[in-house]
This record gives sequence, C-alpha cells and structure tokens, in this order.
Amino acid sequence: MRQAQSLNTMSGSRAPGFTLVELVSVIVVLGIISAFIAPRFFQRDAFEEMGFAAQAISAIHYAQKLALASGCDMRVAISASGLRVDRFGSADCRANPAAALIGMRRFGGGSLALSLPASVSVSNASFYFDKIGRPHAVAGSFGALLTTPLDIAVGSRSLRVEPETGYTHTL
Repeated sequence: MRQAQSLNTMSGSRAPGFTLVELVSVIVVLGIISAFIAPRFFQRDAFEEMGFAAQAISAIHYAQKLALASGCDMRVAISASGLRVDRFGSADCRANPAAALIGMRRFGGGSLALSLPASVSVSNASFYFDKIGRPHAVAGSFGALLTTPLDIAVGSRSLRVEPETGYTHTL
C-alpha cells in the first residue's frame, strides 16, 4: 500500500474534484451576478412599457389599414386610460355597417381599445387617418394634414407618426 501511494504522488496526479479556492470564487461571482443583474429581470415596468409601445404601433398600423379598406376615417386616441381606435367622421360610415365594420368584426363591431398598464405613462395624442391613409390632426387645426412628426411618449420610449405617410415607429 505504501508503495502505491508513493507512486501516485511521484506522477503528480491527484484526486478529481474542485479546490476550496475554486468553489469560493464561483460562489463570489454568482453572488455578484445575482446582486446586480437579477433584479433587472424581475422588474415588470420596462417589459410592460415595451409591450404597450409595440401594441400601440400595431393598433395605429391597424387603424390606417382599416381606413384604407373601409373608406372611412379612423381615429386613434391615446390618453391616460389607454389607446382607442374607432370610426370617425361622416355619418355615412357610421350608418353603413358594411363599410364601417370591415376589420372590426373581430372586436364585436365596436372600437379597438387597449388599456394602459398601471406602471406606464403616456402623453395624450389624438389624430385620424383619412380614407387614403394620411394622418390628420384632431386637436388644434382640426382636419389639417400632419405637417410635422407627431411624437407620443410611452414611458421612456417615444413613438413617432410621420406626416403624409402615417408610418409609425419607435425612436
């Protein structure tokens, strides 16, 4: 037995496993990661903000497509209660269900409404798309085409509706 032990130490091999220093180093690194990085994954505010911004862009694109498809003006109103897309303008569109409800059947023929998450704040904005998809102002000079980009704050993010085309994107 003594002879086998001396051969083992002479060849420099040791028993497999980790040293105490290696184990402590890994624990320290994991502690640092959990203290600084993990809390970011558990904050819902940033995810809710990003999610509402993406839903708002989709709803604005949808409103523009509905305006093109139905030939009716479609209004987009954003406020502290959320986002709302509904028919706007002439009585013909409101009275003619075939023209007015194209694409709105999915929502029971009513308005498309997105509620605002409690942790997200938005700036108020209201505009509408005409039957050829151009954005118009509702506030101020009512009915005038947008001549400057319309920026909508969604928390720390900003959405922009481009004049003339109505293209909506994040900044």
